[in-house]
Amino acid sequence: MKKLAFFTIGLLLLGLGASAQISRGGKPFSFSYPLHDNLDAGKQVMPLIDVAALQSRARQVFEKGEMLPAGQIFPVSLSPENSGVWTVLPNKDRVWRLAVQVPDAPATSLYYENFYIPEGAVLYVYNAEKTHLIGSFGAHNNSESKLFATEIIYTSDCVIEYYEPANVKQKGSFTITGIANVYNAPEPPAYIKLQNPKCCGFGTSGACNVNVNCPEGAAWVNQRNSVARILIKNGASQGYCSGALINNVAQNCKNYFLTANHCGAAVSAADKNQWIFYFNYQSAGCTNGASEPGSNTITGCTMRSSASNGANSGVFGSDFLLVEFNSTIPAAYNVYYAGFDASGTGSNSGVSIHHPAGDIKKVSTYSAALTSRRYYAQLPDNSHWQANWVATVTNHGITEGGSSGSPLFNSAGRIVGKLSGGPSSCGAVAADKNDYYGKISYDWVTNGAAASQQLKPWLDPANTGTTSIAGRAACVVAGCPDIQESNNTQATAGTIAVGTNYNALIASNTDNDYYKFTVAAGTNITVSLTTLPFDYDLQLLNSAGTLLGSSANGGTSNETITFNNAAAGTYTVRVFGYNGAFSATVCYTLRVTTTAACTNTPEPNETLAAASTIAANTDVNSQIATASDLDWYKFTNTAAQSNIYVTLANLPFDYDLYLYNAAGVLLGSSTAGSTTSEAIIFNTTTVGTYHVRVIGYNGAFSTSVCYKLRAEISGTPKAAMIQPVTVTKSSNNVTLTPNPVQNKVSIEFTGTENKNEAIVITSVSGTKVWSSSVNSHAGYNKSNIILPSTLGSGLYMLQVGSRTPVKFVKQ
Repeated sequence: MKKLAFFTIGLLLLGLGASAQISRGGKPFSFSYPLHDNLDAGKQVMPLIDVAALQSRARQVFEKGEMLPAGQIFPVSLSPENSGVWTVLPNKDRVWRLAVQVPDAPATSLYYENFYIPEGAVLYVYNAEKTHLIGSFGAHNNSESKLFATEIIYTSDCVIEYYEPANVKQKGSFTITGIANVYNAPEPPAYIKLQNPKCCGFGTSGACNVNVNCPEGAAWVNQRNSVARILIKNGASQGYCSGALINNVAQNCKNYFLTANHCGAAVSAADKNQWIFYFNYQSAGCTNGASEPGSNTITGCTMRSSASNGANSGVFGSDFLLVEFNSTIPAAYNVYYAGFDASGTGSNSGVSIHHPAGDIKKVSTYSAALTSRRYYAQLPDNSHWQANWVATVTNHGITEGGSSGSPLFNSAGRIVGKLSGGPSSCGAVAADKNDYYGKISYDWVTNGAAASQQLKPWLDPANTGTTSIAGRAACVVAGCPDIQESNNTQATAGTIAVGTNYNALIASNTDNDYYKFTVAAGTNITVSLTTLPFDYDLQLLNSAGTLLGSSANGGTSNETITFNNAAAGTYTVRVFGYNGAFSATVCYTLRVTTTAACTNTPEPNETLAAASTIAANTDVNSQIATASDLDWYKFTNTAAQSNIYVTLANLPFDYDLYLYNAAGVLLGSSTAGSTTSEAIIFNTTTVGTYHVRVIGYNGAFSTSVCYKLRAEISGTPKAAMIQPVTVTKSSNNVTLTPNPVQNKVSIEFTGTENKNEAIVITSVSGTKVWSSSVNSHAGYNKSNIILPSTLGSGLYMLQVGSRTPVKFVKQ
């Protein structure tokens, strides 16, 4: 079955204002200067749709193996000339707005023709609540076809707003030709490759899928940057596929994009002008995150070749479709042109990177040799690779509808196939966790004799006979400055600064680049080499030329060397091409970073009495090395610099920070939670010795990452976060954190002697609702209390011994 998420008006953009068809941000005029014209009078209301009937038809379509209907586009003809409201501003600029309502629609999208925006004019689309904004679109979005499309916006009521400066009055034009009502698809039969009845979009793919920025994707960052989600338009239908930018032997950064024939080879040229390609639609980490990530988009493409020669949009031959973008990809997108291998050689391991169900980017892993197959009986023998997915450290990645056309990478990071389909799913048995990818080697010349049915004429335009090339970063038009040359030996190494990016070339097959830098004793060194056009390697040497570390990952994978606890001195980095690889036009990026090595010193310092003396205004790096470890430090202020500011940063886990006077009386605390840095401001004129306590919350610790503590003193008070406390020999204060409270509360107080003291919780009316006791001692005391489950939400008072009760809120 085809891995295609297709639907009549597709789900889904899900991108916000930052992810438009090369949009440039900003906000509509009416957001800052309210316009009072009544938009309701001219509101365009679309018809209601018979969802039950459409769902019934969807089931029939499923059984026929056709596209999955999940929405409907209403044909309209709306323009600033025949609809909406014009507002003329005092300076003669004009604003046109049109309100659109699509009853009961969870999402809408718009299609345009005769689209021309003059310089200075801008177009936006937003929901009625002004919480979801798309745009701005302007002259940079104009195209020869004069066709355009704006992303799906989640609302049933939207506003189109066009701002036109007086100096371009009536020079702009556009006609809205289609308004979509997106509805939820029915639950498909089990064999259909959609696993969520709502079909598509952020968070809807199967739970077993692995985000591309999980550990499984760490070695595939360049390849990740080549992959995009496609929102396909086909008449009154939309759908999702995946695909990848692909390099060519000429190395000229032609914007060729490879996907599957069944994703729309037969779609009209006009509709291809309204396809939207979403790059960088991915989670920043291994989890989805609380909100949908943004993306970068390109609109419009032209078909160059396909397995069916554009005759159909089914799985034909080896099922390939090669298109070329109609516009230049902005450098800020940081795309990558994936390499390919059309030699017909299989691979023992690799990945596929894709957008299942139109979701954020995922990665699936295979670790057994690809086998030569055909996808199903009607297709040619040996036209496809079969990949068997394996469980990995995060989960067991597979593919789904919307993954169609996604690249299959071999162990060298080169595309060897693109997805046609297969039986894999999160719920599939182990024997069915596999899929079929049309071979690049079959795409090369075998589908047909015409150039429009082959990859070779496009990817090897000079007919060099090359069938396998590495990927590359985007072209640098004028090359890049190689300012360190000549630095081809260690003796002539160029000096670089730590923490700075350096871009340079390996300009010939004999070029070597050496760089040197100096570090202090006990430094941890990390060297990274990225944006590689070919297979470059990395070495770290000491001043005597002894090799200390190397990185040779192969292909265009990033290279990294880590060397810890280095001795003081000068170190050298060497960058060179493997087997003479070089590029005279594409720069690599080198960066050296360092951190101060640290150990769990000074120890022991687990009590106030054993506190380690530290210098004010100096960073201290140390560890919380065990669950029971805590660190005490002491420092002094002066009459000229009496105000205190203590910070705790670089936290591996949730650590807390406390400040005391010499008697052990608590003066302030910071318990921000998670790995957020902690800070205490204590403005005072009292000169003396102060103590700092660092502790892991709930036993948190790390033996590999050091925190950074700094006690600053200054003659200038800061805006106080902690107000000075009147200090007496036996403080009557109790500190309670957190507040409000859920199930656990921490109390801190000062004792005068060793004794057992009562802890009593009362209601605000004075009724005792709970009691316990704590063994206290002279000086600082801290105790954690688990509140009874019978204690309901509300306001309470907590008292320790005879001290002043403290209020808290139970949530």
